[in-house]
Amino acid sequence: MKLNITTKLTIVLVTVLFCLTFARTYIMGLLNNIVDPRFLFVSSAVVSFFIGSVLIYLLVTLLVKKPLSQIMVLIDQIKVLDFTGEVKIRTNDEFRQIGDALSNMNRELSVLFNQLKAQSNGLDTEASHILDSARTSREQFYGLNQSIDYINKHTNSQVKILMERKLRSSS
Repeated sequence: MKLNITTKLTIVLVTVLFCLTFARTYIMGLLNNIVDPRFLFVSSAVVSFFIGSVLIYLLVTLLVKKPLSQIMVLIDQIKVLDFTGEVKIRTNDEFRQIGDALSNMNRELSVLFNQLKAQSNGLDTEASHILDSARTSREQFYGLNQSIDYINKHTNSQVKILMERKLRSSS
């Protein structure tokens, strides 16, 4: 039978209050002839309140604080991209459902993150190849440009010489 956290807390609180009331009534019946009933009533109420508070604190610690702290540890790991954690809550309540959902999400995030890393590494490799190709093309273009400059210089000087010869021969 699956009980949610509210039902568990209600059952425990009613049980604790019943036990404390029974114990208080029993003790008051025993001590009624020995101690002033007003003092006995006040002191038993204080003791019952103290014992009830301690029991409720222990209950809240076991049923609420422990599962929440495990969930928070996993959330903190996810924040720093550490996908190795997992929540293991033994109770069969909402906290377990949340813990299981976070653990599943964490596993799926791990798979997606690893795929993203692999694709990123592939893109880095492609970018490196493109950069190398661009450098090679730039060097080839620079060499081609120097060749064109060389041809232009020699062609210009040859054209000048030919023009001067033509001008001399025509004069």
